[in-house]
Amino acid sequence: MAFSLAGLLVSNVAALIAVIYLYKLVRHEFGANIASLSVIYLALFPTAIYLSAIYAESLFLACCVVCIYYARIHRWWLAGLCGGLASLARAQGVLLLIPVVWEYWQVISDRYAPITSTGQDNLQERMRTWVTSRLRGPLLAARELRNWLSLFTLGLIPLGLLAFLIYGKIMTGHLLATFDNLNWGWGRFFENPLQLLFMSLTHPERANPMDWNFWILNMSIVLLFLGFTVWAFWRLPTIYALFTLVMVLLPLSSSRINSISRYYLIVFPAFILLALWSNNVEQANRRYFIIIFFAMLQAVLMVFFVLGLPAIA
Repeated sequence: MAFSLAGLLVSNVAALIAVIYLYKLVRHEFGANIASLSVIYLALFPTAIYLSAIYAESLFLACCVVCIYYARIHRWWLAGLCGGLASLARAQGVLLLIPVVWEYWQVISDRYAPITSTGQDNLQERMRTWVTSRLRGPLLAARELRNWLSLFTLGLIPLGLLAFLIYGKIMTGHLLATFDNLNWGWGRFFENPLQLLFMSLTHPERANPMDWNFWILNMSIVLLFLGFTVWAFWRLPTIYALFTLVMVLLPLSSSRINSISRYYLIVFPAFILLALWSNNVEQANRRYFIIIFFAMLQAVLMVFFVLGLPAIA
């Protein structure tokens, strides 16, 4: 009982932190209205019930959102620390290194070799100017010790996963015990995501509440979030698009689409995109549709969860 209460406390506190920082992050980028809508869409997302359950979703989401927030305001040591906690909470957190290092690269380049307008609008000239800035900026930044220290703090992100692997080594005698457990216990191993997507589309399964692979829901979520990935590169700053890309592709690389609707709960840029798409007064119908559809589906899945049916676990 004590462990259950502790698990519920950690999950709910982490969910609260995730919501607070998601609001702060989106308000910083797009304003209070978009921030409020993003939080509402997260709270109503069909599998958001797991943010209050004894699962890693809320803790991982909180660490990811806080990491991205501090990266966007250039507090690198806090971004690295939170990224390390994310990779400690779940192995895929190590992929935060990709969007955060990208952000650091852009900031350093803009600071030491800002892009200057040449008065020419052709694409080739703009690309040449951009590449020159991105290469010259880090070289100039490397002359100062503080930049090396900032870069070192980003190395905390993979250290979280390393710490967990060492813990597994101490407890089991095997450094990669957690990955072996995924393989032997859950049938998950690395696979080409395109191959998994093709096989899943061509081999549909009947809906079965006693089977934790709810094919209809999972495939719908996969296709939806692949669309969000493309949309993010077009509409959001690149750090969000890269985060969406890695967090969408990694579950598709694990040989099964089981539970993917839960795994994609942490892809928070999707909720920002929906908020941007439905924010205006003229777009009220879009907003009402999203809220009603999410709430109805969440109610159904909550019944599944309360009854102990593993279809969405």
